[in-house]
Parts: sequence; structure tokens; C-alpha cells
Amino acid sequence: MIKSLDSVTSILLTKIADTNRFIRADSNAALESMAENLTLHRIVVLLENQGARHKNIPAKTATAHLLGKIVNAIGGDNFIELNNVATAKDSKVCSNISNKRY
Repeated sequence: MIKSLDSVTSILLTKIADTNRFIRADSNAALESMAENLTLHRIVVLLENQGARHKNIPAKTATAHLLGKIVNAIGGDNFIELNNVATAKDSKVCSNISNKRY
């Protein structure tokens, strides 16, 4: 499912730059729905991986808009703390894996 979310996010971001305004509106609505229904960590990672590195300027703009909405909803300090918690969890998981012997 994670792979499919990556590809869906990439396609939706590409469709945001479409010349048809109905496709653009539907793509924006789908991305906003994803942002509301996925976990914070997952949507931030998706937007960072797919949106921030996207070749289209409208896709980057939509990514910034969605990340701005997330930051406004949870607060700037909580957003930064979310990154710190995720980094701490990742380092703990990596240390547990490296300590295991097979």
C-alpha cells in the first residue's frame, strides 16, 4: 500500500499542473483528502519525497500549501517535534536491528 501511495501522490501532483481546471480541482481535492485521512507522519513524508522534488511549479506550490495547512493545524512547535520523534524512533529501530544476531 505504501508503494501505491507514493505513485498516487506523484500522479496527483502531476495532474495539478494539467491545463484542464476540472482535473486540477479534483487533484487538489484528492490531495487534501489524503492529507486529512493519512497519519501526519505519512503525509509529510509523501509530500516531502514526491512534492518538494517535483519538476512542476504548480505541484511544488500545492505541496507548500498542504504543508502550510498542516503546520497551521498542529502548530509549528508540534510540527518540528513530529520530525524529532520520528528521527528518534528511526534511530532506535536501527540500533535494535544492528544489535540482533542472525
